[in-house]
Amino acid sequence: MAFDPLILLLLAMVLEGAAGFAIRVFKLFPSLLDVVKGLIRFFDRKLNRAHRSQMDRAIRGVLITVLIMALCMGLSAGILWIAGHIQYGWALELLLTASLLTQGQTYVQARRLAKHISASEIDDARTHLAMATSHDTANLDEHALCRTAIEYVTENFVTGVVAPVFWFVLFGFPGLLVTRAVHVMAVHLEQPGEQYRAFGLTACRLNDALNFIPARLASLFIAAAAAFTPTARPGQAMSTMGRDAGRYPSVNLGWPLAAMAGALSLTLAGPRPGRPDHDATPWIGEGSARTTAQDVNRAVYVYSVACLFNLAGIAGLAVLRYGLP
Repeated sequence: MAFDPLILLLLAMVLEGAAGFAIRVFKLFPSLLDVVKGLIRFFDRKLNRAHRSQMDRAIRGVLITVLIMALCMGLSAGILWIAGHIQYGWALELLLTASLLTQGQTYVQARRLAKHISASEIDDARTHLAMATSHDTANLDEHALCRTAIEYVTENFVTGVVAPVFWFVLFGFPGLLVTRAVHVMAVHLEQPGEQYRAFGLTACRLNDALNFIPARLASLFIAAAAAFTPTARPGQAMSTMGRDAGRYPSVNLGWPLAAMAGALSLTLAGPRPGRPDHDATPWIGEGSARTTAQDVNRAVYVYSVACLFNLAGIAGLAVLRYGLP
């Protein structure tokens, strides 16, 4: 017999939030997102070749996006059938739901990075951050590494926590899987150069649409979390959002980044060595850009409290559902 979706989501969030469990156990299971990544690489090699026109690439990009979404929907239907018809089948849905969230994983990654920087292990920090973000970190100094780590935590709060939970609440496991798959497609296909501009257009725009409301919710969670974080400033988080969110190239990520920059009195974003697509990115915030490992840990604290607010929101929905006559 299947669990109620809200209860199952709460269990999955708590399970994945236990970071040690997530790191040890989820690596033992093949990830559904790894399958999506493999499909994207395959279609990229086969259908996005240099001789194709931009229109041809755009059409193929639409078809690939639709195909992967359809596969995710079909797989979700199978998982829901197992959860509803096989004894203890709900455990499969629970584990897969937890594996598609990144609360605990992001926490562990960021804390490990801060530890490397605190110990002046800059090369290890660069390697670790490159693996976490897929960015070129070879030329980043300590302050740029710390800013990038804070931005990594903030972005993952949107794409790996708030957005998946938001769409699960609306559409159950299919909404969660499709949202995560579209994000993986967008990350892979949103690369500089003419070859990807048209091919990845559909996935990137769909990803923007799916993250539009969650990004703004995430920024409010961050501002609220600042009220429970020593030295953080919730009012400044709100004012920085209102002033700087629209300056960031992404229609969504400027909001949580501005909230985090304001909350911690930092300056984030800006041009970055090794990232030509970000050469013209403006600075966000009015604080110091010379961020340190301590600032990364402060951001992780805000992130952790914001995750609790997100969890409390789902718990509140469950109470409303079962507590009202």
